[in-house]
Amino acid sequence: MDLTIETFADPADRLAALTGVIEGPDGRVWFTSPGTDRIGRIDPVTGAIETFIDPAGELRGPANIYPGADGTMWFTCPATDLVGRIDPAAADPQATLTAVTAPGLRNPVAIKSAADGRVWVSLRAANALAGIDPSAEDPGASTVLVTHPLIDGPAAIFPAGDGRLWFTTTGRPGVGSLDPAAADPAATVAVLTPPGDPALRAWAQDRAGCLWITTRAPAGVARFDPADPSGSWLPLTGPVFGAPDGATLGPDGAIWVVDTDRNAVLRIDPDTAGVTAVADPAFDAPFDLKPGPGSTLWFTNRGNPTIGRIRLG
Repeated sequence: MDLTIETFADPADRLAALTGVIEGPDGRVWFTSPGTDRIGRIDPVTGAIETFIDPAGELRGPANIYPGADGTMWFTCPATDLVGRIDPAAADPQATLTAVTAPGLRNPVAIKSAADGRVWVSLRAANALAGIDPSAEDPGASTVLVTHPLIDGPAAIFPAGDGRLWFTTTGRPGVGSLDPAAADPAATVAVLTPPGDPALRAWAQDRAGCLWITTRAPAGVARFDPADPSGSWLPLTGPVFGAPDGATLGPDGAIWVVDTDRNAVLRIDPDTAGVTAVADPAFDAPFDLKPGPGSTLWFTNRGNPTIGRIRLG
């Protein structure tokens, strides 16, 4: 593959244990640095990094981040049971940092914006999912808490093209979904226990609508049709996989995965399931991966805390 891989470090050395990464509405790539209680953004043109910290000290350990329908960036703080947001369009984004809380928001981990316009988070300690209206005058008061016996230690979530919100469970390894727009989302919960009970990690969806998820034990990926999860579940494993984590649909139509053990990026052809791996010194325990402006992919390194860019040739 013809790839150009480069990394960017914070000159102020204020990054540690990087996790989430995503392109924001301002055209910059946003990320979280839970090791330093900061969120940040990088300008894809200049490579300049800015970081922001809550002056009140409430929003500690930010984990995952995602754009909300209100034009702000939303992120989770699992250790402090808070969800936060920041306005990327503000002259001073740090001044707009706001903590959002509500009864039941215990250990919020993953965060996404679903088709119903709400920001959804997985609540691992509460065995629940929560939907928050980002445009509400009081977002915390708008929180819809969804509990169900099958929502057991929810982790990664993903708003799929079928309109459903998909999630993984860690208490009993499973793949679940619900309709976020339903009057009673809990009544729409369905969960599949995958063959072999693999540890499930990160989501992606290909252009044909199939969902992909990275797995551990065994290391690999699995693909399935959301219309028939149990009947179409197809695992893909082998020595090319070490500890796959972040996954995304690339601008070339392939599924891309970063592997934290192999220090590599994997390209998976969704039609043939062929896997091509590229190792590079720029990878140092890469964790998350998302598309950026143009034909680029962006990733976070947890080993050497840097933001990485992959240019597709």
